[in-house]
Amino acid sequence: MGIVLLTILVSIPEMFMKTFFAMTIYQPSIRINKIRMAIFVTVAASSTHIFRAILPPFELFLLSTFLFSIIVLKYSLKMSWLNSFIITMIGYIVQAICEFTVIYIAQETANITLFDIQQSTKLKISLFYIYFIPLLMVTLYLRKSRRSEKIEKWFNSKYKWVTLFIFIQLIIGLTTHMLYYLELPPNFANLMRYPFFAVLMIVVTIIMLLYLRGIHNQEIAKNIELAEQPLIEEMDKLVKQWRSYKHDFYNHIEVLQMLINERKYDEAQEYMQSIYRHAVQSEESFPFKQPVIQALLNAKAVQAHDAGIHFSVKSDELFLFPNMKSYDAVIVLGNLIDNAIEALSCSSQQDKHINITYRRILNVFVLEISNNGPSIHERRIERIFDHGYTTKEAQGNQGIGLYTVKEIINRYGGELTVESTEENTLFEISMVVNT
Repeated sequence: MGIVLLTILVSIPEMFMKTFFAMTIYQPSIRINKIRMAIFVTVAASSTHIFRAILPPFELFLLSTFLFSIIVLKYSLKMSWLNSFIITMIGYIVQAICEFTVIYIAQETANITLFDIQQSTKLKISLFYIYFIPLLMVTLYLRKSRRSEKIEKWFNSKYKWVTLFIFIQLIIGLTTHMLYYLELPPNFANLMRYPFFAVLMIVVTIIMLLYLRGIHNQEIAKNIELAEQPLIEEMDKLVKQWRSYKHDFYNHIEVLQMLINERKYDEAQEYMQSIYRHAVQSEESFPFKQPVIQALLNAKAVQAHDAGIHFSVKSDELFLFPNMKSYDAVIVLGNLIDNAIEALSCSSQQDKHINITYRRILNVFVLEISNNGPSIHERRIERIFDHGYTTKEAQGNQGIGLYTVKEIINRYGGELTVESTEENTLFEISMVVNT
């Protein structure tokens, strides 16, 4: 009866809580299937009592339950081995820290020993809910306030293992010291050792995480600087293009002056009309009032025209993402258009087009950039926003454009998605703007 009560009232809620918390911290974007989660929690929680009965040594029991949880999590929630391992590890670390803290408080305030807890089902249940309820409230708050998405950035793919290593060191240190502390005489000096050591290790861990965050931010700044390079090149092209127009303009003036001097007024008028028609046909009119966006779209329209690509822009709004800095908007729009032009440059089809649409749905602004170039394989879509990932043969500064776009969109609280079929590839940005 005691095992059944512990399974229902402690083991199942505990397994759910630590997994739910770990997923909120590590990957809040993962959608939790309630049925699959219930299956995982029930199987994993029940297995702890089975392993405890057949594997008396604590170390062997802990290792077995840990590995079994990884396996069940992977196949029940359909996630990768790496994600299963990290989520399970975070869950066990949080559980251990909470349990050790509650044990310490119980021993210092009520003189309840670890042996007393192990022998009493009521104590196990009572002490469990002391940390279960606050942890559940914190997790729900993180989910509701979307703060977990900011925490998720700390687990950058490049630093996942380093961050995990820091947490493993923390839990090993706290566990070792806790086990040693329980055997010491209960004098004041010994009573202060565990809290001091725990606080010290947590502070060191926070410092290390802040240091990693600083490195990550430096890399983002470097990537943005690299992403600016194509934009600078585009500006150089615009300057050269303007100089070319200026040179052509002087040539036209000389021709007109010569025709007027020779009193060939009809020919001069016809020549002026041809110049005007050419200017009107070549001028692109875009709906945005932001000068930098207008300049960028004009440059990209010329680039697309030179590559034989039809370039279309439709918008019901005059400002592209009003809450976004022009600097960031140029990087986002420029990289996505460049990506579409490069995709079409690899296509052998005759009718090539890039369509840009921008609309507002209530307070959500949606930007869509589509092209009819080669489709992107599903496996590549999963990695297309990873740092340094590129499908191009030349590496260099490649592989950082879409990564930088994703970072900027995340910073403004937006969402960037990709859909690719045989006929069309669509990049969509949706962003809530409070106006």
